[in-house]
Amino acid sequence: RVLENYRRFRALPPDKAARVMERYEKWKHLPPERRMELRHRREEFQKLTPDQKDRFRRNLKRWRDLPAAKKKAIRDRLRREIHTRD
Repeated sequence: RVLENYRRFRALPPDKAARVMERYEKWKHLPPERRMELRHRREEFQKLTPDQKDRFRRNLKRWRDLPAAKKKAIRDRLRREIHTRD
């Protein structure tokens, strides 16, 4: 599997290979399970339609622009809802 991935990496054009390396540099300090989770998320994102991707990016930008206190309130509310759903 590793060899197969390496061969695929070597076959990439230089600009794409650089992007892959950039991602690797960003993730190499993370534990393997977290890396797999991120990889899975990226694969799921690739399956979305262009419209869904745009919507996701807009929502993500809105989320990132929110103040930390607001994010904490939302997370806490969601956590409570999840635990009291039954």
